[in-house]
Formats: sequence, C-alpha cells, structure tokens
Amino acid sequence: MSFRACLPFAVLLLAAACRTAAPAATPTPEVIADCFWSAEVVAWVDADGSGTREAAEAPLEGVAVNFTLTFYSGAITGADGQATLTGMYPSACDASLANQVVAVAPEGYTPTTELAQTYTDAQKVYEFGFRPAP
Repeated sequence: MSFRACLPFAVLLLAAACRTAAPAATPTPEVIADCFWSAEVVAWVDADGSGTREAAEAPLEGVAVNFTLTFYSGAITGADGQATLTGMYPSACDASLANQVVAVAPEGYTPTTELAQTYTDAQKVYEFGFRPAP
C-alpha cells in the first residue's frame, strides 16, 4: 500500500479516535428567591387604655419590634415612637407564610393592643399601644 493510499485511511482512523461524544446539556440552575418584608411600626403611651391612638397621646420610645418568620430583622422605636422593620425569609414569598409583626412590652408598661399582629401589607402601619403599669 502506498503512502497516498494510507493517508485517507489514517485520516479516517484519527477522526474516529478523536471523535468525542456530544457535550451534555448544561442544566438550567434553579433560581432561589428570598422573601423580603418591611413594615412601619408606631408605639404610643395609651393613656386612656382604649387601644386606639388619640392625638394627645405621646409616642413611646424603646419598644422592640420584630417579624416572627424572618432572619436579620428587628428594630426599636425612636423618640417619635416609630420604627421601620425589615426582614428576610430564605425562601420564595408564599401566601401560606403567616408572618406577624410582634412588639415586646417595655418594662413598666402593659399592652393595650395585641402584641402580635398578622402581617398583611407593607403599606400598613402596625400600631402598638402601651399603658403605664399600675
């Protein structure tokens, strides 16, 4: 067999030896979404114990607030009685998640509103009233 006759055979042999399987399809990565919540909170001294804030009632500083389902959340009301609460839940937001905004009664005060309020909307202001303890 001449060199010329061997050349096509060698090319076919090399092509067969170098042939590789088609690359595997790259899997689409799963998107992991985190759920973020925010809420505005107001705490006040509920002088008459009605559970409703009236214009003459003073803001209450130092009330700790938090979400029940989140990480990296928590705030304390300032001199104006207000706090912005933000939190993150490591999963996609789901309507079945029953998050709550929770306040801790400061020492010397008793609550006049529920201390745990169901989170429904970031635009809602969550209000917590406290009366001086007897």
